[in-house]
Amino acid sequence: RKDRSERKRDRSRSRDRSASPRRHKSRRHDGDASPRRSDSRREDPKVSDLRLKSRQDYLAKRETEKLALLRKQVAEETAELRSGVHLSEKEKAEFARNREILRLAEERARIDDYQDGYRLPDQYGADSKKKEDALYSRHVERDEFGHEKHVTEYEEWEREQTVKAKAQIQTREREDEGEYDFLLDEDAITFVRDAAKYAQPNDGLTQDQRILKERIDAAERAHKTILEVRKSLPVYAYRDAFLDAIKEFQVLILVGETGSGKTTQIPQYLHEAGFNDGGLKIACTQPRRVAAMSVASRVADEMGVKVGHEVGYSIRFEDCTNEKTILKYMTDGMLLREMVASPTLENYSAIM
Repeated sequence: RKDRSERKRDRSRSRDRSASPRRHKSRRHDGDASPRRSDSRREDPKVSDLRLKSRQDYLAKRETEKLALLRKQVAEETAELRSGVHLSEKEKAEFARNREILRLAEERARIDDYQDGYRLPDQYGADSKKKEDALYSRHVERDEFGHEKHVTEYEEWEREQTVKAKAQIQTREREDEGEYDFLLDEDAITFVRDAAKYAQPNDGLTQDQRILKERIDAAERAHKTILEVRKSLPVYAYRDAFLDAIKEFQVLILVGETGSGKTTQIPQYLHEAGFNDGGLKIACTQPRRVAAMSVASRVADEMGVKVGHEVGYSIRFEDCTNEKTILKYMTDGMLLREMVASPTLENYSAIM
């Protein structure tokens, strides 16, 4: 039995071997048909891979299109539900099912393959770029789906405010069918007017005079507070001793801690003692332009004047003074510039 099967296989092989030349001879006029067929058979794995990749790309594009259509459909169904149109239970159930499908699809699309946990470090070896990337990589925040979040606190707050501003509650507009009339309680209106009339004080002043009086009282309270603050400064205890010393000596060196009131109070003491009589000025230098501006503003508030009039400052590219200025705060460079124009500084009675 075994020999018979072997002889049968040999005969089939010989028939195939004898038939192949005749088949090639009979189809010789077809040219390169058989090589093409063999090439196509040889390229089958590549074609199948390309077909699979094309199918996957098509499915991804179709998924995006279908998801966009589903979003549009759910939005239309939600608007239809809010509009108050009568719907059957079957339609409502279908709308709910579409919303649930959309929620699940969006939730699946947001899922990332990021694994939150410890991962063994790689063996970089000679790969210096991977090692450098690992050294300079920074920690990133991720959401519940594993996506990276590069959002600052300000951007998050701005996004929340934008969402709140755009939020609109759509309700059915109720048409006025004229079923009810407006009821106006004139007694209540009269009562409100009477209450407003009786609430006004009987001081004999008009509204404008009363507002002016309130402003004057507020200014007096502010001035009183400023005087109390000036008296609480450490330099106030040496006011008389300082004025006596400045009258006796031409040059005086004053030492005091920061915040004791040297820069703001001593020029005012000189002004109160009459050192600016005859149109003379009192100068005070500051190391920085911002310091000159801020100190001048503070002294002007204490004296109850505007900056640029009795109290002013002179810095580079800006001169906030006029002919009425008696206290002038300036930088060292501006004082040197005035010394070039007037070496004796005859316009100043004291320089601090």
